[in-house]
Amino acid sequence: IDLNYKKPRKHRLIYDEKWPSPGEVNLKMSESFRFLKNAIPLFREQLAKGKGKARDDKLPKGSAARIEIATRPTELRLRVLNILRRHAVRSGDSGPVLPAGCLNRVKEHVLGDAILKKDLKEIMQIAAHVRDKLSAGDTTALEAMLPFDQKEVLSDNMEYIQAALSIDGFEIIDVGSGEANCDSNGGRKKSKRAARAATLGNPMISIV
Repeated sequence: IDLNYKKPRKHRLIYDEKWPSPGEVNLKMSESFRFLKNAIPLFREQLAKGKGKARDDKLPKGSAARIEIATRPTELRLRVLNILRRHAVRSGDSGPVLPAGCLNRVKEHVLGDAILKKDLKEIMQIAAHVRDKLSAGDTTALEAMLPFDQKEVLSDNMEYIQAALSIDGFEIIDVGSGEANCDSNGGRKKSKRAARAATLGNPMISIV
């Protein structure tokens, strides 16, 4: 008797098949989703600050909002991105990363540049912000422009945003780079006017 004999099966079983391989990631779609996911808690916080209320307090019925978006980076941010790209290295298929000690080298470079030296604090904030985004898996952190249209994402998800924020509607305003009212790291300047300014990828909402 042949103990190694196996009767051929008429039908293939599931374990005979190969594991499915993932397709190519749709960068525009994935970054659009990240933008929308981050925008909702950001909007809630901004609305709460604007009204001087707790984060979960409801807005008056019939409230309408104005959403400002910045669609261009500031000039200083562009210069910092150029510096960081020279230091970035590839990490397999996971995209670019900034090596250990990169920010120290950026600081040394800035201190040796008479023009950039006066903006050292803001430049280091931008560099740290980009580093943190890369560490969080944002492969577009070193890109000057976003891979998606902010206005399109917000408009296409209008009903979801209105329900999430308990507002009846909103308009979207493009403020360009927001250069006059903000620093370039995705943060805000300290003035009250600047505190309400949008930066690239960080929209700003207010009740009208």
